[in-house]
Amino acid sequence: LVSESVKAKQLHSSLLSEKQALADQLKQINSLIENSKAKIASSEQQIECILSEAAKCTQDEKHLASALEFTRWELADAEKELRLLKSVASSSEKEYDQIQKDIEAVEKELDSE
Repeated sequence: LVSESVKAKQLHSSLLSEKQALADQLKQINSLIENSKAKIASSEQQIECILSEAAKCTQDEKHLASALEFTRWELADAEKELRLLKSVASSSEKEYDQIQKDIEAVEKELDSE
């Protein structure tokens, strides 16, 4: 009985130390799990920020595209107006030249009279 009692105590001691080792491993695993959860939460926050920023950039891109299109229309209108003004200026120059010729002809006629 003494021999069996010693064996039982040794087995009990061995099982207690194995239990303690498993408990330590469980603590380490739980710690790793908590660290992983914290990293996952941080990553999810970063993803949310990036998605929010991407949505803002997409919105900004739409506004810029709209502004670019409006500016292109304004440029086209300005080019049309420029062509019209050049045409008017050219016509005015021709009319001015004709008036100058008429004035010279009238002055010559006055001088000859």
